[in-house]
Amino acid sequence: SPLAVQEAVARTLFRRRAEAAFRSAAAGLTMLLGGGALLVAVALGRNAGAAQDAFLGLAGDWSGRIAVLLLAAALVPNAALWGAAYGLGPGFSLGTGATATPLGLDGTPALPRFPLLAAVPDQGAGALPNWAALAVPVAAALAVAWFAVRRA
Repeated sequence: SPLAVQEAVARTLFRRRAEAAFRSAAAGLTMLLGGGALLVAVALGRNAGAAQDAFLGLAGDWSGRIAVLLLAAALVPNAALWGAAYGLGPGFSLGTGATATPLGLDGTPALPRFPLLAAVPDQGAGALPNWAALAVPVAAALAVAWFAVRRA
């Protein structure tokens, strides 16, 4: 019957469009989190000396260093999410009254010595390398657009 054919066509179109939307969203989320992880890795690379000092200062023996390393590895997904929020523009909060954004670090954060926290930007206005973090949402938007247009 014509009604059954119309329903089948409608289900097929909905399924294809929903699949394209989910793929586009997954690509955008992957780009955001990957870009955030890249931002954290670059920031840790720029502040490698401070990260190493914090790492060695937390534990003197090998078992303590392995524990700190495992804790830092467990916090890498959180750091990637912080990097994505930093790249998107609103940034992230560092305690009460301190916010890190690409425009700069506002407030005075009271941070403990921890290797991942060495990636926090310096106090004051953001420089040109900090503004380069805004390329993360642009890359995510391009990935979403690529997957959406490719399916259309």
